[in-house]
Amino acid sequence: MRTRGLIALVAVLAGGAGPLAAQHELAAPCGALPAGFAPEQRTHCIVVAQAAAAAIPQLAQLASLGGPVAVGAGPSTLRLGLLPGVSASLRLGAAQLRTPDLRDSQTRSGSIVPDRQRTAVAPLLSLGASLAVTPGYQVTPTAGGVGALDLLGSVGWAPLSTLGSAGFAEDPGPALGVGVRLGLLREGFATPEVALTVMYHTLGGVATERACGEERGQTQNHRDDYTLTSGDCAGAVGAVGDFDLDVRSWSTRAAVGKRFAGLGLAAGLGYERASADVSFLSAPGADRPRAPPNPARYVRATRLEASTGRFSAFVNASRSLLLGSAVLEAGWMQGGDALPGFGSAASAFDPGRGTFFGSLGVRVAL
Repeated sequence: MRTRGLIALVAVLAGGAGPLAAQHELAAPCGALPAGFAPEQRTHCIVVAQAAAAAIPQLAQLASLGGPVAVGAGPSTLRLGLLPGVSASLRLGAAQLRTPDLRDSQTRSGSIVPDRQRTAVAPLLSLGASLAVTPGYQVTPTAGGVGALDLLGSVGWAPLSTLGSAGFAEDPGPALGVGVRLGLLREGFATPEVALTVMYHTLGGVATERACGEERGQTQNHRDDYTLTSGDCAGAVGAVGDFDLDVRSWSTRAAVGKRFAGLGLAAGLGYERASADVSFLSAPGADRPRAPPNPARYVRATRLEASTGRFSAFVNASRSLLLGSAVLEAGWMQGGDALPGFGSAASAFDPGRGTFFGSLGVRVAL
């Protein structure tokens, strides 16, 4: 009964990782531009919305990386004996961030499209901990650890402001995570270790550099799902934009691993159900420095919410150490669909391309 209850708990948590969801809601404000914006300027608004849509799952993947606890890593040779059942890990991770370049767009065939994409490798330094709640059950002489339950937690720091070329204005808030790990099978002489983890992550306060030096003459138009603010954009050069995100995600991981003479090898599949509160600005008419009385026009969309889902795959190799294990991980996350109206064929940015991530960490049994 207890095992079925644990499985039911994980199933409920995994329900946060629902089916793939479109981000079409981010394109909605671009179809309602106020007076003063030419029809072709709608395409630049969609470019900025596409940049925000692409960043949401990539930032969620950065916060979660691959498996929070490496399977097949094996127990440490020695335990510190300070906190029985508690393990700690320190990881240096990174994830690829790809978005349209919002500061290098050109007017082509009546549309404003990005000539380049911005690509950066975003770092994450995270500290994780796991607490063993129950060791699970020995179902057969060769199958044990069924229903083993661990509680997981993590806190990380993502110094995005160091990525000047990626256009981030400042470091976001801490990347926080909490969840559970359910053991499906404990590693034995002839059996691998199999585990399922579900974690909830947050990464708030992600903001790109402001596109307008000053936003003037604000006029608001409130809609059911968002608010449009338009006015004059002073100090901008070129067709520019920016976005702000508060990202949340449910991260589900299933992994299998086995040790061979002190070396652990593992592979896993993941699903990232990411959502975000979004604000973005598009100033498509700033083709040269503007100042009153002829500044460029801008529109900012706020109170937007978007969600999406991405599958990922990862592999890791671990090595047993005297007081724990060292784990090297590499993974890939799938791309997504283009927003309605985004001309990916005429753009340097392809939303369908996947991105890579990885980490190097150590784990110690306390």
